[in-house]
Amino acid sequence: MRNIKIGELKKHIILFDKAHVPLMIYGTFGIGKSDIVRSSAKDKAKKFSDRKFIDWMSADDSTKLDALKNPSKYFALIDIRLSQLEPSDIRGIPNIFNTQDVPCLQTIPWSWVMYITRPNACGTLFLDEINLAPPQIAASAYQVINDRVISDRHISDGINIVAAGNTALDTDIVYDMPNPLKDRFAEIQVTFDAESWLNDWAVIHCHPMIVSFCSFKQSWIHHTFSDSADKNVTPRGIERASKILNMFVGDKAGDITISPFMFDAIAGCLGNGWTVQFKAYLSVYRNLDFEKILKNPEIITNAEEYNIERRYAIIGGCTERILSISDDKKISTETKYKRIADLMKVLCYLPSNLFVLAWKQLHAQGKSKIILSVIAKNLECYELLQARHSEVLNKIV
Repeated sequence: MRNIKIGELKKHIILFDKAHVPLMIYGTFGIGKSDIVRSSAKDKAKKFSDRKFIDWMSADDSTKLDALKNPSKYFALIDIRLSQLEPSDIRGIPNIFNTQDVPCLQTIPWSWVMYITRPNACGTLFLDEINLAPPQIAASAYQVINDRVISDRHISDGINIVAAGNTALDTDIVYDMPNPLKDRFAEIQVTFDAESWLNDWAVIHCHPMIVSFCSFKQSWIHHTFSDSADKNVTPRGIERASKILNMFVGDKAGDITISPFMFDAIAGCLGNGWTVQFKAYLSVYRNLDFEKILKNPEIITNAEEYNIERRYAIIGGCTERILSISDDKKISTETKYKRIADLMKVLCYLPSNLFVLAWKQLHAQGKSKIILSVIAKNLECYELLQARHSEVLNKIV
């Protein structure tokens, strides 16, 4: 079976979709398989100017009803967890009130089945946790995947089918998919790639201090314990921890209210081991004298005083401050530009690889335009950028 990095998954989904080939994705839990399938569906929906993206499982009843009546108006993601279904959920329940003249069994299917079998329906049918489903459920999926038929109805040609499952090492209840079912898919196995996750996902969805810590401690982005000694660390858990951290961010840029309560909540997301290390990292960050650094940014080039851990903490502190200041509507444009320029000067004194890391976060948050405006208006900042990072300018402009 072909083994690819998780960062390459989206282009494979696009390829097999264009070829009208159903795809089965294997990979360990918590690395973002489902998120990438969802992201791919949203990206595809954007290509249809006349269709609106909807997540069928969370859409309200009125939207679903309109989609059933007017399928050409929508692009739907139908995320089905097969491990939670009964065979009748796929086939439909018998219609005991059948009033047809022909005496035959008819079934009443779920609304999502009705949608994907509409002639003009368009979207992605995502069969998640397929190998956690009991064999009788998997057997019900045969016809869906191979013949594109469900509940005696043909699945629209505009619906692509993607399935995902865990590996046998993840849990004792993973079922071996029967060979006839496996043969109905193209199969790939994905492995976690820390760099891809940091550059493509974390910079958008996680707090800057989380991103800088994970960049410093990449081995702790995905870390599992075979003996259940502590909670497994996964990208999914890190995103939850980031949401917790955001709840303790103060009104002042760079201000985080540290408390045992916060760390208990983060430990609930990622376990004690990860939290202890992150707590130590935040302690390094809080002990930085940012006023001193802003007045004399070149001091961070002193490797003895500002070791690699402190420099990563500076990345987190500066990017968090820039994001906060750029969104602050209470301060004037002139003041905003001055503060951002001072912070950019600090980042310029970092080594090029760390400067690029900070830039990726700011760019992912949509702040590159304002920062480039700041640099263009501040000669000192512009010359400093040219002098220290001319070799990486093509990566950030």
